[in-house]
Amino acid sequence: MEADMKRLVCVVAAGQAVALSVALSVALSVVLVSPPALACNPQITMSQVDNALTSARIKGSQLADANALRDYMAEAVQKNDQRRAHHLETQVMALMGYVEDRPVSRSGGCSRVWTRKQ
Repeated sequence: MEADMKRLVCVVAAGQAVALSVALSVALSVVLVSPPALACNPQITMSQVDNALTSARIKGSQLADANALRDYMAEAVQKNDQRRAHHLETQVMALMGYVEDRPVSRSGGCSRVWTRKQ
């Protein structure tokens, strides 16, 4: 009877060890396999668009379109709709002749980097 109890305790302990091992391996694989984009999801602000608009090389209807997109983006930022703000920022910057480089990680966060097309 005592041998059966010892065997049962060993089986339960082994089962718990396996469960813990599986849980740790899943958690570790999520951390190691996650793409860097999850770590760098920059908060969209108006500063880059506003700076680009002050030196924009566009005129007439294109400038009016850029200003309208900027206003829509400001509404999205105010409502904290980051997905829409991101999309609108991409549109207005492309209209002004900018392309996005990879997001740059810095201590304390990351940001989008824009380069003027040649």
